[in-house]
Amino acid sequence: MVLPRDNKAQVAVSIGRKIRALRQRLNRTLDEVAKTAGISKPFLSQVERGQSTPSITSLVGIARSLGVTVQYFVGTPTEDRSVRRANDLQYFGFDGSANLFGRLTNLSVGSKLEVILVRMPVGQNPSEVTTHAGEEFLYVVSGHVRIACR
Repeated sequence: MVLPRDNKAQVAVSIGRKIRALRQRLNRTLDEVAKTAGISKPFLSQVERGQSTPSITSLVGIARSLGVTVQYFVGTPTEDRSVRRANDLQYFGFDGSANLFGRLTNLSVGSKLEVILVRMPVGQNPSEVTTHAGEEFLYVVSGHVRIACR
């Protein structure tokens, strides 16, 4: 499939941004990644800035160097891969908690948001299971929730 020129530029920028973001998150230098990927540092820099599009061979080398698959850079998310529908939802629980948890989003490398449906029985006391490091948001479907800081 041949993409129109504007679409090719958008793909190059998208791939470059993903490469740079992952490289920086892993605290790797351009030089380190270029060497282990078997490409030049200036070329990798051009790829990251969306000024060049890597060949499949170069992209495979970059992916290997960063510890991911090529799919990480070119995979197009689909609703099927990113969201779970009610009929696919499986609930799980933890000892010491009456809450039921259902994962609404699929786990994927680099995901920024994980959405979990929590079914809390009326009158349920808070438990350690419901706390974790990170940010949270709450959307109440029915009923009400009282939140108290300790």
